[in-house]
Formats: sequence, C-alpha cells, structure tokens
Amino acid sequence: MAKKATVSKVLDLVKKFIEKHDGVWDHAAWESLVEELQSSGLSADDEMRRNLGNILEACKYFHGQELTKQSTKPKAKAKPKAKAAAKPRAKTKP
Repeated sequence: MAKKATVSKVLDLVKKFIEKHDGVWDHAAWESLVEELQSSGLSADDEMRRNLGNILEACKYFHGQELTKQSTKPKAKAKPKAKAAAKPRAKTKP
C-alpha cells in the first residue's frame, strides 16, 4: 500500500484535532499538535507553523459553519409560473 501524502497526513491530524477540541484550543494544545506533526517527520520551522496555523483557522471556520448550516440554509426560490397560452380569438362574420 502506498504511503499517504504529506498533505493527507496533515489534514487528517488537523481534522482530528479540531473535532477533539470542538474548534477551540489553547497554546498547549497547539504545541502538542506541532509536536505530533514533528514526530511524523515534518520540520517544525516557522513556515510550517504559519501554514499549519492558517489551515487550522480555515478548518475552524468551516467547523463552525457546520454547526449552523441547518438554521442558515437559504430557502428555495419559487419557480416563476409559466404564462398561459393566448387563446385564439373567435372569428366574427362580417
């Protein structure tokens, strides 16, 4: 079986992290996520931390949207009614 791509590993960990913390975490939880990624072979340089933070914030936004999607779902628009076909006028005799 092929190894998972790095992006898949990162996204899997981020998904689990956000669900575990229900979209709210502290600095200690953040550091534990960074350590977990480091142990899987990623470097913990500033660029990785910045990008990971961006991914987390984006996923946190969507996690919040999932909670409210039932109440903010737009209503279906009514379809316009078809115009009635014009009836032919009765011919009058001259």
